[in-house]
Amino acid sequence: MDKVNILGSPFYRFYYPDIKTVEKNLKKLVYQPNPFNQAQSNWIYEGVSPDGNNKNLHTLPQFKDLFDWMHKCLDEVGKDLKITSKLTACGSWCNLNKKGDFFHDHEHPNSFISSNLYVTGHERDKTVWYAPNPYFISLYPIGPDGFDNKVHLLQYSEPTEPGKFIVFPSMISHYADKNSSDEDRITIAVNFFPTGTITCGGVSTLRIEVQ
Repeated sequence: MDKVNILGSPFYRFYYPDIKTVEKNLKKLVYQPNPFNQAQSNWIYEGVSPDGNNKNLHTLPQFKDLFDWMHKCLDEVGKDLKITSKLTACGSWCNLNKKGDFFHDHEHPNSFISSNLYVTGHERDKTVWYAPNPYFISLYPIGPDGFDNKVHLLQYSEPTEPGKFIVFPSMISHYADKNSSDEDRITIAVNFFPTGTITCGGVSTLRIEVQ
C-alpha cells in the first residue's frame, strides 16, 4: 500500500498483478453512451441504469478474484483510517473512452470511499482531482483575470497506469483528460461503504448492511 496526502486527504495506491485478465473480461462486456453525462463524452457498462437497477461488476463471477483483492486492499485502508466496520463494495461499473473521449467533472454520491482501477490507457492522460481555492471561490466565482474559477482550483493529477488501483474520498471532485491514444481507455470505478455497526464513542450508533 502506498499512501499519499492529496488536497488535505489520504489517497491510497495498490497494483493488481493480473490486469490483462481483467482487460480481457471487460472487453467482452457491452457498453452504452453514458446516460449520466449530457455531453455523452464517454461510454459506460450497460449494466448501469438511470433507474438505479444496476448489475454491478462485483456481482459477476468473472470478476470475483479482482473484487476479493480489492476488498483486501480496503481492509488495509480501513485499518489505516481506524475504521472498525468492514468497507464493502456498494456500486461498481466500468467506463470506456474512445480516442478523444473524456470523463466529465463529478463526485460519487451515496458512497463513503471511492476508487479507480486503470485497465488500459496511456500515462500522458491524467485523472484530475480538485478542490476550490478559498481565496477565489466566494469573492471571485470568475477569476480576476476573467477566466473561469477552475483556473484557480487546487488540483492533483494522476497518470493513467494499467494495473494501478487508487482509493480516494468520494466527495472530492474529479475528471479525466481526453483519451489521446488510438486504443480504448478502460477503467473500473468502485464505491465502498461501511457495513455493520458504526458507532461514535458509543453514543450514536448506526447499523448498516451493504448488499
